[in-house]
Amino acid sequence: MAAKAAAGRAHRTVADATLQVCGAIGLTAEHPLHRYVSRGFQLDALCGSAEQLEARLAEYLFEKHPTDQALPAIVSWT
Repeated sequence: MAAKAAAGRAHRTVADATLQVCGAIGLTAEHPLHRYVSRGFQLDALCGSAEQLEARLAEYLFEKHPTDQALPAIVSWT
């Protein structure tokens, strides 16, 4: 879930930047960018968008661990 959420976030960031650079031509059939942008948004929506997955991950973490304890470390230095 975390990898799919990160990929969805990355796609949104890249799509925003490329559409800013290309302008409205990037959304027309005259430029191939619209294929990648629309396909990326479709893949992001498949099995939950980045926002939905991040919310589910947060719920899972806070359900599993009581509020009086710190969340577990994802990366361990030991």
